[in-house]
Amino acid sequence: MTTEELTRSFASWFAIWLVTALPGPIKVRSYEWEHLVEALQGMLFDWSFWRPKHESRGKAASALAPLLSKALAHETTRLRDEYESRPVARRLVPPSLTPEEAHEVASVFVEAFDTAAPGDDGAAALIVRLHEKLHALGLMGRRQA
Repeated sequence: MTTEELTRSFASWFAIWLVTALPGPIKVRSYEWEHLVEALQGMLFDWSFWRPKHESRGKAASALAPLLSKALAHETTRLRDEYESRPVARRLVPPSLTPEEAHEVASVFVEAFDTAAPGDDGAAALIVRLHEKLHALGLMGRRQA
């Protein structure tokens, strides 16, 4: 895959995780947890090819941010009924992000993926890190205005 294709793929997966996989408490060792860990394992492997193509975390986040914002808008539109039926406390991000928020979220992903490595422990630590950092950004539980 080209860098552009990989970037689109990462943005698409991130949007899906933000809307369907990462929100809410995930019981460790549940089917959902194992499915998410398995998906992240594959992405961590792909990350090792994509990440070196960007000199810095900032450039990597800048490459992801606009595509992440578009992918999130697409994903929340596609899953609107399911998304709207989720309790507010289980929502991780609003259905759309400002350019600044998209860059902050992309930065969280770049930092988290940069510090994780393939293997169950790496993916599990990545999930926890993503929850903590996105919560710290104040994006958890927000409703669309």
